[in-house]
Amino acid sequence: MFQDGESWTLSDLLPGIVADPARGLQATGWAGTGNLAVPLGTLRDPAAQTQSTFSLDLSHWAGNLAVTGASQSGKTTLLRTLVCALALTHTPAEVQVYGLGAEGGLRALSGLPHVGAVADRRDPAQAADVAWLAADVADQRRELFAQAGIDSMEAVRAFTRSGQGSDDPFGDIFVIVDDWEETVAALDGIETPLLRIADRGLHYGVHLVVAAAAQADLPEALGKRLAARIELAPGDRWKPNFEDALDDGALPLGKPGYALVNGPGFLSAALPRIDGSRTAGDLSAGLAGLVSHVTQNWRGQPAPSPQPTRFPIMRLGPEKSGDTLAGLLGVPAGQALALSQSWQRADDREHLKVPVGVCVDGTRVELDLKEASQGGTGPHAAVTGTTGAGKTTLLQTFVYSLALTHSPEAASFLVVSWEDPGVFTALGDLPHSVGLAAEISGDAGLAGRLAETITGEARRRRELLREANVLSIHVYRQARQQRTELPALPDLVIAVDDADKLAAASPELADALAEVGREGRGLGMHLLLAGERADGEWRGPVRGPAATIVALRAGTPEDSRAAIGVRDACELPPRPGAGYLRAGRGALVRFASVLQPRPVSVEPSTDPVDLPGRIWPPEVPGAGG
Repeated sequence: MFQDGESWTLSDLLPGIVADPARGLQATGWAGTGNLAVPLGTLRDPAAQTQSTFSLDLSHWAGNLAVTGASQSGKTTLLRTLVCALALTHTPAEVQVYGLGAEGGLRALSGLPHVGAVADRRDPAQAADVAWLAADVADQRRELFAQAGIDSMEAVRAFTRSGQGSDDPFGDIFVIVDDWEETVAALDGIETPLLRIADRGLHYGVHLVVAAAAQADLPEALGKRLAARIELAPGDRWKPNFEDALDDGALPLGKPGYALVNGPGFLSAALPRIDGSRTAGDLSAGLAGLVSHVTQNWRGQPAPSPQPTRFPIMRLGPEKSGDTLAGLLGVPAGQALALSQSWQRADDREHLKVPVGVCVDGTRVELDLKEASQGGTGPHAAVTGTTGAGKTTLLQTFVYSLALTHSPEAASFLVVSWEDPGVFTALGDLPHSVGLAAEISGDAGLAGRLAETITGEARRRRELLREANVLSIHVYRQARQQRTELPALPDLVIAVDDADKLAAASPELADALAEVGREGRGLGMHLLLAGERADGEWRGPVRGPAATIVALRAGTPEDSRAAIGVRDACELPPRPGAGYLRAGRGALVRFASVLQPRPVSVEPSTDPVDLPGRIWPPEVPGAGG
């Protein structure tokens, strides 16, 4: 019998909570165990004079939940009850929970093996990792579903229940946000991945549960995606019903945990405890006991924590393997790269295939500037993104990677920079460099001379092909294996930073780049252009259905759509290097570029090579006496 001041608890609602050798501490008598149906309390209908267990089925369209109510109405306790109910009806392999809040109201749950992390304003970096982990899992599953022909998350759950293994370490993921308004205000940038989860996560088993003071505190786009709603007193809709509820005795005055839900009656939320006590006065101790009991009875792996090395799109740093250029190229720590061996690996299949980053699964992402007939996606590529998104670093990474994987006889580069050369300065010392044209903004005449240099190089290459009686550099390279008198003619990559500013300032240079865009394929001249707005004229040489586009973080949805056809690039995390790659008509590939493209320790090549001739700065007639 219930006494005054007592409430329902999870042990009252969940029958048969026992320690199962395979599933841990589970409510084996609950029909929804393993099926995302969880009890939250009792539903009292004063009109019908009935009382029944209230549960939510989170497996379908109502898998996202909004909990609203005034301060001290019981929102945080209800969130704790939800997480504990999930833990008592699912294994950590079936359900993983990640908590976010402005304060530490969810930290009491962090000991559960189902909880991968709980973060608040004290650790904004971890909070960002939590949110982007869930968003990345949804993105990764979207690609997997498309490739494998999977039409719903239910098919994945059935596969998991059958006991078959999977490379995906996650089941259904629940991101729990306590106090939405305060949380997004305290954690800068956190709203972007959360809105993304709400928009598309549910289809891929990524759920969002949000607590707020009122529905009006939630963004309109978010509110529409939270199909299930629990409104604690005195919430938005309580006012017209509040006095009647008090008069009927359905709502004890001042007691938290009573809520309106869809349908008749009132929800009396259960307390998150299973120790036999029904009081809220020592709820902290009861909750701690539940967490300890569940943890002690689970022998398997806990929910994965948000590891940047597993999800490299979220955070890269020089201390992580694969985040440096050496790691990307597979050079073990403390060892040097043998250039003779590295250059020899650049056969026809690997020619102009240059690693620049990693996918969310850790595999390398490469730009392949060979033309389609040789198996590439070239011959040109464009890099777009707002200021600070990592465009310059990606160009630097590409050039270093090119030099470390191709001999100077196979590939060369010309780097062009609108501003001070900065990080590009060291590139001019590489044997593959034919020049570094920088600080063009400070000399109007430089752009015109650079345009003449580029068109002159195109003429020189046409003449070499004509003299060799071949039509393309690909055939020239094959002919040179037999005709040793032919000089080396490496492919030339013209890497242009701030191409939008350069093209706008110099019509002559824009025309020269456009000529390379049209005719460079056969001449072995390739463009790698970087600019901010994807809809500008600077992209003219790298435009069309066959173009390779790298879209780093975009400033607006319109910029993202102009680059890759969808708004996804404007929703990338606010960290340099996060981006999407679309090669021609291929699928979007989410990746992160290297953030530390420092030169790799090398063992110099002892093989004699023909170095490319320098074309910049151009020789001035009569200079040098």
